[in-house]
This record gives sequence, structure tokens and C-alpha cells, in this order.
Amino acid sequence: MLTRDEARELAEVTLEEYREGRLPKQDAVRFVMDAIEDARREESEAMTKSEFLDEVKRIVAEREGQHGKPGDTFKAIAAAWSTYLTAVVGVPVMLREEDVAMMMVELKVQRFAGGQGTHMDTLLDIAGYAACAGELASGGR
Repeated sequence: MLTRDEARELAEVTLEEYREGRLPKQDAVRFVMDAIEDARREESEAMTKSEFLDEVKRIVAEREGQHGKPGDTFKAIAAAWSTYLTAVVGVPVMLREEDVAMMMVELKVQRFAGGQGTHMDTLLDIAGYAACAGELASGGR
């Protein structure tokens, strides 16, 4: 199994060999996809529930430092999406902050179901958005 860094390094080497004409495109794609899958398996096998939740906490705190409080961010998104949906649907739509968080959960669930993105990253995002929705729905800001 490869770590994420090892997979990234292998992808860079493979891309360089492809660019130089030393590796056919189909082989390059296969090598990179195999490396990504190995790294994904390694990440998903190495985490307990407690470690997973600790990682979610870390990511949520990091994102709050980057983007501000979820309540503020999701309130602005809710207003923009409400305006857009009202115009498109033709009836008034009023989304709340927690609606935005739950819609992001749904987006991530669909990506997971469709096999898009790395599964562990997607699962961490789902848990993070659910935590934000819980905080917002309970009155926390």
C-alpha cells in the first residue's frame, strides 16, 4: 500500500515518463489510478472511529479559520441560493443556514455514491457538514 505522498510522487514520475514518450498513455493512466486506489485503501484502513472524528474536528476548525464561522458563511450562501432558486422556480424559496449544510451533505453523499473523489475525504466532508448542520440547527452559531 502507498501513502498519499508516495502516490503523489509516483504520479509525478509517471507523468514525466509519459511526457518524455517513455510510457504509453494507457499505462500512465493505469499506474496513476492504481497508486491513487492504493493510497485511498491505506488511508481508509488506518483510521478508527475515534481517529476519524478527531480528524473531522481538526478539519472543521481549520476551515473555520480559513472561511469564518459556518453560520456566517452558510447564511450568505443561503441568501444567494434562495435568490437563485426563487428566480428559477418562480416561487419564493427561503433557505436557512442549516439547509445549506444539509445540501452540502447531500452533494458529498452523491459524490461518494458515484465514486467521485477520494472516499475518505468525502466521508470526512460529510461528517464535517453534518456537524455544522447540527450546530446550526441547535441554535449554535
